[in-house]
Amino acid sequence: MADKAQSTVRSRLLLRALDCINANDYDDRGNYIIFGKDLDEIMDEAGIPESEIKGDSDRPHLRTLASDVKVWSGREHAARRTSLSKPNRPNEVRGLDKLSSEGVRSILDSVTAPQPTESLTIRPERAPDDLDAHFAHELLRKLPKIVSRVSALDELELDDRRQIPREDVKRYFEEAHRCYLYGFPIACAVLCRAILESALKEIIDPDRRIERTVMAEARKLGNQKESNIGRLVDEAAKRNILTDDRPECAIKVRDAGNDAIHNHGKFQELLGDPLRGIAYILDSTRKILIDLYSVGS
Repeated sequence: MADKAQSTVRSRLLLRALDCINANDYDDRGNYIIFGKDLDEIMDEAGIPESEIKGDSDRPHLRTLASDVKVWSGREHAARRTSLSKPNRPNEVRGLDKLSSEGVRSILDSVTAPQPTESLTIRPERAPDDLDAHFAHELLRKLPKIVSRVSALDELELDDRRQIPREDVKRYFEEAHRCYLYGFPIACAVLCRAILESALKEIIDPDRRIERTVMAEARKLGNQKESNIGRLVDEAAKRNILTDDRPECAIKVRDAGNDAIHNHGKFQELLGDPLRGIAYILDSTRKILIDLYSVGS
């Protein structure tokens, strides 16, 4: 499901404050913070050489420049530790076309060049702070989408009869929920499928009778044993444990988890479907779990 999130007031203000913090353009007075320092201090902190800039008209542009350089450097440090590829180069650096100093523009050009200068991007002694800047920026940029995504989920009233007793199931679902909110749909779909299969086995087939039947059938036909989620869903429907559209929802959750791992193209189509997107998969998993664990309550 495509996100159409608008920036929240908090995200806009916090991103502006983060620019000041990244550029060391603030003064912490304990009970309050003053944003706005000497221009030379901003440039020095960003590693920008002296130039002919003398007035304050360039302050906001230099502040965003310094912030962008720090965030980009943090992405570089993060990629060296966590990624299988180099980070994408920034398409633009904010304020570049508004700065009055050709010298600063030259420095900024090196940020977007294929081979950026070592002095600007590789600062081992600043790696922890640059990493902090990168991930703080990333989280704040995600905030509007997080609000949009959680707002898109259905509300369910959970009375005493509809409580899930298993703490591990709650933890797994919470992790799937976080994956959805922070924009990791593949992990969310895979977790939802795993949680669904585990719950169906526990509630519908605790003695593994259905599982043994499926295994015997597979051996007889000379096939590898496949997931028996479909058989478990059919059994849950026969017992009126899963009613209405719940059996269909369960199959959709299974298929989404399978496609997330084995058929990325088809999974991407799912993400673009406003009626059957990842929010639908998460909502469906939640409703199915509540129905399954409400049996006998």
